[in-house]
Amino acid sequence: MPKTDAPALFSEEFTANPYPTYRALRENEPVVCKRYAGERMQVWFVSRYEDVRAAFRDPRFRKSRESVSTGGLAKGRGNPELAAFHRTLIMLDPPEHTTLRRLVAKEFSPRRIRAMADKAAAYADQLVAGFRPAGKAELIGDLAVPLCYHIIGGMLGSRPEEDWPGFDWDRLRVLGNRLTTPDNSATTLDYDAIKFEIKALVEILIDRRRENPGPDVFSALIAATDRGELTPDQLFGLVVTLVLGGMDTTAAFLGNALLALLLSPDQLELLRSRPELMDNAVEELLRFDGAMQTASFRFTSEDVELGGTVIPRGAVVALALAAANRDPGRFPDPDRLDITRDATHHVALGHGIHNCLGAELGRMLTRITLETVLRRLPGLALAALPDTLDWRPGILLRAVRELPVTFTDEESR
Repeated sequence: MPKTDAPALFSEEFTANPYPTYRALRENEPVVCKRYAGERMQVWFVSRYEDVRAAFRDPRFRKSRESVSTGGLAKGRGNPELAAFHRTLIMLDPPEHTTLRRLVAKEFSPRRIRAMADKAAAYADQLVAGFRPAGKAELIGDLAVPLCYHIIGGMLGSRPEEDWPGFDWDRLRVLGNRLTTPDNSATTLDYDAIKFEIKALVEILIDRRRENPGPDVFSALIAATDRGELTPDQLFGLVVTLVLGGMDTTAAFLGNALLALLLSPDQLELLRSRPELMDNAVEELLRFDGAMQTASFRFTSEDVELGGTVIPRGAVVALALAAANRDPGRFPDPDRLDITRDATHHVALGHGIHNCLGAELGRMLTRITLETVLRRLPGLALAALPDTLDWRPGILLRAVRELPVTFTDEESR
């Protein structure tokens, strides 16, 4: 048992602040098997920075479930009608992963992302203008979510307010959240029902975009499918990855970044006075409280020794990004936000062949959001006690549900 007092994994205290628990794991059980909350399976947690980086590079830690030998994720289990959910980009290994990633990556070129920056800044200004006269706002629902859905959605070809009138985007977002937020009372059948509903909604998206193609990512992927370069299951998996992964994860990180600065007013003011630190600040904010607590599960294709412990073949493995990013062996004084720190080697966006495909898009949106908030919302302050904030539970996405703030509307004086 850990010697350091810390909340148990999956507890309410852990949800509110997982870092003491990750510290206890890192110091006392750096590679350890735990029962996954609400699931009849064991998960191996890896929490030290060097071990996490090593696992990212080790091909014996696979993404396909075919290596799993026991538990609810074992090969052959699950509803075959939902098999496409296990063909998403983050659940594939080379060579299939290499081929699909190369196909999608060209749609996320640096040039294309740079061209979106002005549009993102203009939309962020528009959102702020809508709530600024009130002197208060809820920055998740009023800024982070609509900005991500508008800009990322526009790039993908799924901007809700323009491309899909009458489509139930809120329902799709809620369903996606339920997949990444464990419910201890939920059964496999419950999750299958969620997936069937997501499947029906995503198929509507694909059908509508096929009927009305445009200069967007979805149209390009559909065209590739029609040319025989993708299978229908691969197309579905890519759309699910981009819709449910890209927009929700980026919005979650924007909330985390804003909150971290609000809770470190000296760093907020330093960034306001020294805007040249913005790029450095984004990397430090990713290290300090990134959107993903753990990487998506990996599976061992054979016995693997890591950190002096043998992880058996067929095991389910969670690389604890949040723990690795606060490893004092790599980042001195890791629990302190320091926007002057060199944090460029964090693992918040993964590492190796499975690093985040939309990393530069997320960085751009973070810079735009912070620049807009710092410029247009003087006197910004959190309008709730930190320990009253509501966090989404689980070990995957770390996201505060609401971020109420107040500020001074100087223009209205």
